[in-house]
Amino acid sequence: MSYLNKFKKNIKTTLSQKDEKGFTLIEMIIAISIFGIVTSVALGGMFAVLDSNRYAQALESSMANLNFSLESLSRDLKFGQAYFC
Repeated sequence: MSYLNKFKKNIKTTLSQKDEKGFTLIEMIIAISIFGIVTSVALGGMFAVLDSNRYAQALESSMANLNFSLESLSRDLKFGQAYFC
């Protein structure tokens, strides 16, 4: 076989093969878009959880402060010394 015939045969087999490796540009754009949407939804959920956690911590802190002040008031009423009738 001559070099030209080998080259023609190689071109024909290369063109007829559909053994593509990799992704097309459209597939990459779609994949990146889906990834971006999923990431933004996940970040939105995470920020909501962080905000509710911050709110719960503030509420717990204020409840602890109120509990301390009520305990202090109760203790002062029970064992107070500077009361005059």
